[in-house]
Amino acid sequence: MPKLVFATRVLLVCAISVVVASCSGGLDGGGFSDPASTDTTSVDGEDADDGDAADSSDASPGGDGSEPGDELDGDADQPTLTEEELLGQLGQLQGQLAIGNGPQVAVARPDGLTLTELDGSEMTLAAQPTWSRDGSSLAWSSASADRQVVAVQTFDDEGLPTQERVESNASGPAVYYLQWNHDDTQLAYLRSGRRGRQVEFGTVEPGQPVKQVDVGAPFFISWSPSESELAANINQNSLALIGETAGSGARQDLVEIDGQFSAPAWIDESTVLAVLDGWFVAINVQDRSVDRLLDVGGAARFVLSPDRASFAFQSLEARQGGIRQASYQPSYQPSYQAKSQLQSEDGEAEEGEREAPIGLIVVDIATGSQQVVTTDTVLSWEWSPDSQKVAWLSTDRVSSQPVAQWHFWSRSPSEVIVGETPPLRLPRKVTAGYLPFFAQYTQSVTRWGPDSSAFAFEGVIEGRSGIWMQLVGEPATSAPAAPQLVASGDFVTWGYGPTPEPVPAGGPSPS
Repeated sequence: MPKLVFATRVLLVCAISVVVASCSGGLDGGGFSDPASTDTTSVDGEDADDGDAADSSDASPGGDGSEPGDELDGDADQPTLTEEELLGQLGQLQGQLAIGNGPQVAVARPDGLTLTELDGSEMTLAAQPTWSRDGSSLAWSSASADRQVVAVQTFDDEGLPTQERVESNASGPAVYYLQWNHDDTQLAYLRSGRRGRQVEFGTVEPGQPVKQVDVGAPFFISWSPSESELAANINQNSLALIGETAGSGARQDLVEIDGQFSAPAWIDESTVLAVLDGWFVAINVQDRSVDRLLDVGGAARFVLSPDRASFAFQSLEARQGGIRQASYQPSYQPSYQAKSQLQSEDGEAEEGEREAPIGLIVVDIATGSQQVVTTDTVLSWEWSPDSQKVAWLSTDRVSSQPVAQWHFWSRSPSEVIVGETPPLRLPRKVTAGYLPFFAQYTQSVTRWGPDSSAFAFEGVIEGRSGIWMQLVGEPATSAPAAPQLVASGDFVTWGYGPTPEPVPAGGPSPS
């Protein structure tokens, strides 16, 4: 039975990539005025071809003389939005983007018309921007030669930074992961341990020094939806509870696990979703009971929907002779049984080894019903806030060069693909630091807009590098609008707080 094992060495290498190596393109003079300095790679981690990378001598956001607001051509065979209509829809998007660009962190309107730099320079590395759940605060890691802190910037009712930035001393290795708790009063953090190849887990209240809680190798975490406690996958052999129920800061081991998943997720206030002995299971943190939900025959990757009613999963058995038949067991919910098997387009089960796991299935927890999203190779996926759409990232080759592509699937009314981006190359920051651990990151960052109508992503498309905005509508006869380049950068996450007003044409640049 194959196991999903995240080797400590890989975790540490990727951790370092997030906060140091992946930012090397910006350390030599790059910034938000020079997106061409952003280091990009092909989807398999190889350096992008020079012909596809932005020209470093061109200081325009697109690297080719293009400006934010320029869009790619849409499908010529179907009617698309006019430029005026597209700009109008982008201007109505709510919330605010947090953008990483080399060593810098900034915030921007979704249409890119207002951008405010917050931290980062040639001497200071700012990384891991993470919005609070209500979008009123942004946390990030800030490191220089003589200081290491977790910074938190608050925003007013107009979406503008206040004077109330606070810093928490985090001396030691750089923090490479942050996650806010349910009421945005504290954060959990992960960073390399001080000894050997361990991962340090701790908590931080904004303005107070960080507190180390535990170490493991590896360490995956998930805050409870209503309490100041976390479920943790520690060492790939224990699912533990840390926090109030276990005792303040204490660790209570719930069940032994066997390395078949990464980050746990909370179905409700007392139940955690995990994978055990080839089954998706619901584990009650109060009485430690384990209910079997779905047989997937081995290791799996999964992401729980925001409404906690469904999960999208990928069986890693798919790499060896196709996905096994998955059958629902009624011990946790009303008796119902469903079976599904991923098939190729000609109706035959997928066979043979794959370079990456294939397929993606959505499961309704209450009924066990299953919907096949795709049978293609899938690198990562994210739920929309309304829990009705899934964005999934595929990989392919164009002119012998590996590329990635985002696709958008809607579960209703007819389980269809409602759009996709052009092929793109991903920044090294994403391939090295995000993709290997996307199931963890989906619990703390999102690229979806608050009304599920748009998706922000980073990458190089036709030689133009930066942050792109893709409108994602419902199934329609017209072609989806082409993505819009809105800012320079190599990482983006969307916050759901107030939206700042755009800067008037010819007005002063925000600072």
